[in-house]
Amino acid sequence: MSERRRREKQNEDFIALRSLLPFGTKKDKASILFNSRQYLTSLKAQVAELSKQNQLLQTRLLPAAADVGGSSNESLNVRIIPLHESTSEQRMVDLRISVRGEVLIDNILMGLLEFLRQDRNVSIMSIEANNQLSEGSVNYINLRLRIEVCKRKF
Repeated sequence: MSERRRREKQNEDFIALRSLLPFGTKKDKASILFNSRQYLTSLKAQVAELSKQNQLLQTRLLPAAADVGGSSNESLNVRIIPLHESTSEQRMVDLRISVRGEVLIDNILMGLLEFLRQDRNVSIMSIEANNQLSEGSVNYINLRLRIEVCKRKF
C-alpha cells in the first residue's frame, strides 16, 4: 500500500511538473524530465541576461546622477513594482526612480529611455516626471512598462 501511494504521489508530481512546462511536452516521464532540464537551463540564461541588463542600467543611471549634481547629499532610489494587470504573456510594472539633491533628472531619463528602446520586449505605457531643481528636493520619474514574456519552445 505504501509503495502504491508513493507511485501515485510521484505521478501527481510529474503531472504538476508537466503543467509548468511549455505547451506540447509529451506525457512520458523521460520527456518531462528532459524538457524540465532544458527549460530550467533557458530560465537560468534569461535570469543571467536580465541581471546583466539590470547592471548595465544601474551603471548608466548612477554615473549620470553623480556627474550632474556634485553634491555629497545625493541619493538615487530605484523601485520596480509589479502590477496586478500582469498575465502569463506580459508583465506590467511601475519603475520608480527618485533622486535627492541638485540633479537634473533629464539626463537620467534620457539614458533610461535609450536603454529601454534597445529591448524589443519592453513597451512604455506612461511616463511621469518632475524636475524642480532645488536643494533638498526629491525629483522623480515614474514609468509604467509592459514587458512581453519570451516563451521558448523546445
